[in-house]
Amino acid sequence: MNIKDGISGVANGKCVAARVCGGGARTVTACLREALPAPKRNGDAQVTCNKANRRLKKVVVFLVGVLMVASLSDARGTRVTSPTAEKNNYFDHRHSLDTIFVTAYELRNITDIDDSFVKLDIDWFTKNATSRIPIAGSTSFQYSYTESNEKTRIRIAGRDTHGYIVRKYFNNSHFVIQMFFDTNGNIREKGWHFNQTSTSQFKKGIWYYFDELGMLIETIDHDLPFKFTFDDLLLFCRNEGIILPKGYSNDPQRPRIRRELQCPDYNLPVWYIIHNIGRIRETIVIDGISGKVLSRNTTRGLPR
Repeated sequence: MNIKDGISGVANGKCVAARVCGGGARTVTACLREALPAPKRNGDAQVTCNKANRRLKKVVVFLVGVLMVASLSDARGTRVTSPTAEKNNYFDHRHSLDTIFVTAYELRNITDIDDSFVKLDIDWFTKNATSRIPIAGSTSFQYSYTESNEKTRIRIAGRDTHGYIVRKYFNNSHFVIQMFFDTNGNIREKGWHFNQTSTSQFKKGIWYYFDELGMLIETIDHDLPFKFTFDDLLLFCRNEGIILPKGYSNDPQRPRIRRELQCPDYNLPVWYIIHNIGRIRETIVIDGISGKVLSRNTTRGLPR
C-alpha cells in the first residue's frame, strides 16, 4: 500500500481503497477528514470536533502500522543472493553463500570453471576416502577418492602436508577440470587441463590463481600465444594416424601432448606430440604459431 496514493475514507472501521480525487493526489489527512462525520451544529460542536480529531489520530496510527507490517512481509518474501552464489548455483545449498565447500556432491554438478572462491571439505574427504595409505615415518596419510559413471570420473587425492588435487574427467572430452587446494583446503589454482597427469604441462584456456587466504591474485589465458590451436593440433594428429583418447585413461602407451610457452631451442611457443610406433617412441615438435613441424625424433622404448 502506498501512502502517496491517498485514502478515500474510513467506514465501519475498515480502510476503503485508495483513489485520486479532484485530478490530483489527496493527502491522507484530507481524505480521512472527509470520511469522518461532520460535527453537530449545536453547543457541543467543539467537543465533537475534538473527538473527531482523536479518532483521526487513531486511524492514522493504525494505517502506519499496517504499512509497516506489509513492508516487513515483502522483505521476508525476497531472497537476497550473493553474486558468487548466483553464479555457482550448481553447488550444494547446505553450505553458506560466502564459502562454497567442495565435495563429490558439488563435483557431480560442476561443468565449468570461474574465478569464485571454493574450499575443499577436508573433513568430508578424509572420512569418505576410498583409499587411505599411511606415509612412512609420518603420522600423515595419503588419501584418495574416486567415483565414476557413464559420463564422468571424479578423483581427489592428497594429504594434509602437501595439499590436494581434484580432477573431473568427461568421457566425451580431451580435457578435465582441475583444482589445486592448499593444506587448509583453500583453493590455490583451477582451470581446464589436458586429460593426462599435471606433468604434461598443458593448461588450456583461462586459469585462476589464488593466495593462501583464497584471494584471487592472477588470471592467465594459456591459449593466447598459440595461434596454432589444439583443434589444429587434433586435426594434425588425425592426419598422422595418432588417436588421442577422450576421458580418463591409464594406458601407459597412449599419446602424450604438452606445450611450452617459450622453447629455448626455437625461441617461440611449441607443441610436443609424443607417441608410439610399435616399440619406437616418436617426439614431434610443432611451431605453436604457424603449425610448422620443427623436428621429429625417435627413440626406442615406451614413453614414461
